[in-house]
Amino acid sequence: MLAFSCVLAILVLTLYSLGFYVCGIIFLANLPRSRPFDTYPLDAVSVLVPARNEGVLAVQALQSLLAQDHRGPLDIYLLVKDLSDSSIAFLEELWLQSGATQLEQPMWETALNDGRIQYQHLIKIHRLREKTVYLALTGLDPKSDKINWAVNALSTPFLAILDCDHVASADWIRSSLILLFEQDAQMVQARRQPLGTKGILSFWDSLQQHIGNEVINIAFSRLNFSVFFTGSSAVLQTCVLKGQPLSRSITEDTDFSYRMFMQGFKIIANPFSGSREETSPDLYSFLARRRRWANGHTAAFFQYLPQLVGAKIKWGNRLQFLFHGTHYLVALGIVLLQLLISLYFFDELTYISQIITLLIGFISAAAIISIQNEGNIFSGGFRAASAATLEILLLWAWLAPAFIILMVTLNAVLSRDLSLAALHIKYEYKVFGLIGLCAPLVVLSLGLIGFRQLTPKKTLQLLITYPAAFYLNISGILLGLCDYATGRGFWRVVSRESTLFT
Repeated sequence: MLAFSCVLAILVLTLYSLGFYVCGIIFLANLPRSRPFDTYPLDAVSVLVPARNEGVLAVQALQSLLAQDHRGPLDIYLLVKDLSDSSIAFLEELWLQSGATQLEQPMWETALNDGRIQYQHLIKIHRLREKTVYLALTGLDPKSDKINWAVNALSTPFLAILDCDHVASADWIRSSLILLFEQDAQMVQARRQPLGTKGILSFWDSLQQHIGNEVINIAFSRLNFSVFFTGSSAVLQTCVLKGQPLSRSITEDTDFSYRMFMQGFKIIANPFSGSREETSPDLYSFLARRRRWANGHTAAFFQYLPQLVGAKIKWGNRLQFLFHGTHYLVALGIVLLQLLISLYFFDELTYISQIITLLIGFISAAAIISIQNEGNIFSGGFRAASAATLEILLLWAWLAPAFIILMVTLNAVLSRDLSLAALHIKYEYKVFGLIGLCAPLVVLSLGLIGFRQLTPKKTLQLLITYPAAFYLNISGILLGLCDYATGRGFWRVVSRESTLFT
């Protein structure tokens, strides 16, 4: 029964993995080539830069926007809650360049006088030809609220969104506008790249976001599918966001994408230009980001899934939605498969080996949860302690089977009898399992090849670190799914290390 269950799980997971192989092949057959953007639109654009204690990163984001080669009017708004934001101290250089003064802007009166906004400050920081930088004290904390607050008062036909930890390429806005006009779309999601990849965690954070996601986006574009908003580096028609304000979801970008998707709006990709961003420098941040993504992404999927029946979209788009929406849920199938395999081999271990593997798995799970709770696993009362206990047990169910399989494999190698570690199922099912297991490696390798970034050093780093990255990635996803199942949704502040400023 265990072997039969393993076969079913393998077939389901392999079937899903074929979607990644298809995307990788389509990407490789349609590699993004550089193209000239010789025209210069003169349309007015407002750029919103939501910030929350980003410190010096705010300066590098604003400077990259001042360097845009867009020739039309460009109004840049740094959106913070109040003057206590950590970015304020680092704005002094830009501030003093223009002798900034507080301005009374009629365009903001509607947003300011509706009783929701406590702060009425709009401070002009800098002006460079057609580009003007403002500091907007919104009195609001969530990113979505800041953006919605600003959008309600904008009069420009187009707006752009750039997160504060990004540095925009000089032709980002201009090239995105040209593509928007050419393809008659409502929104352009630009390409994202890393500012730096120091260490294994930053390396894999970048691989997943800046290689894997871009491969999928280019494949979707070639199939004439809409791509998905990633929360930053986007240019769109202002009227779209006015009619579809961001929600308070912890992944407001996914929620917004699915709403636009169901209504037939089109988001296209800009593979030629975009922005560079900070990556996760430590384990806490690496896990926290995947935890939030898995939680919010899954919540948005189940929220919009019922609309799939009546949505006026093509069958190909329906499959695309299911493929994209179940991305994090697939982790449950992976956990189940590994658990079944470990149960299959568990009796082959000695009693002492069984205890050791279970204990190592538990200690590893507890260590990860300790990192996620900043060393205070059971602090915060009964509810917090219960949540931490549930998280430890969940990760234990993921990590302990891995150590069981590893122990069986080591025993087989030491005994010089590899059959001891063989799962007794047909050979073709083992091949299917290998196909599914290698899907991330293959797609990321194709992406590195397509973007001309595959080097012997990266190849070796990719292969050696894949097992650790795989288990940590699934760990973060499982914590996010646990948050979703228990109704918890909150942001965790993550670390970012500036690579441009010291």
